[in-house]
Amino acid sequence: MTISREFTAIAGLVLAVVAAAPAQAQAVRFIAIDYAPFIYEEGGQVKGFFHDVTKAAAEKAGIPFKAEVQAPARLYETAKAEAVIIPQLGRIPQREDQFQWVASVLKDKNCFLTHKGATAIDSLDDAKKVQGVAVLSNGALAQFLTAQSMSNVEAASPNILNARKLEARRVATWYNSEIGASFIFKQAGIDPAGFQCGKPIQEIDFWIGASQTTPKEVVEKLRAAYDALNKSGDVERIYKATLK
Repeated sequence: MTISREFTAIAGLVLAVVAAAPAQAQAVRFIAIDYAPFIYEEGGQVKGFFHDVTKAAAEKAGIPFKAEVQAPARLYETAKAEAVIIPQLGRIPQREDQFQWVASVLKDKNCFLTHKGATAIDSLDDAKKVQGVAVLSNGALAQFLTAQSMSNVEAASPNILNARKLEARRVATWYNSEIGASFIFKQAGIDPAGFQCGKPIQEIDFWIGASQTTPKEVVEKLRAAYDALNKSGDVERIYKATLK
């Protein structure tokens, strides 16, 4: 009887210790939105400036890295439930409290692209008057246009579809970054020299982001690693190798 009581007490103690032990560390996924030339999938491989920068930072921080691509809407749903690092994420007010912000990597300007020789679209008011504004669906640019109460937005994904729609004149303009548009035109076999950018409409700050469920220590390690790469000139070298 005494032995039975002692066994029961020990068994209860073991169960209590197991229950109190911290859960196994959650695996961190690296998920990107296809947004060429900054990050994109080609031939089953993820490539681009933000991919290479985030990979270098993860390796320096000792975080296992394997990138994957998801559509924007699916990525945002995944990020609500899992620990996710997003190699390229536009930092806009609507997202400020939805994500953790690891590091500011690149600033860019967005404009309305039209066929060369057409009337340039230099303002949001001008864009509201045309028939069809193409934009990448569910991304920061689409959210921005929606916030301007534009009723003529035609969002599509991947972004190469928007380049083809503009080239075929199925829309009047395409809202995108000039750097990104030039690359995407070339991907689609379209000469970018046949198009023009209006005046810059929006400046956007692209960050490495993280879901709110990503452990803080992972975010801090990745931030420190990126800062070290930036100071050493490695980020600039990757930029020149992928975007220049």
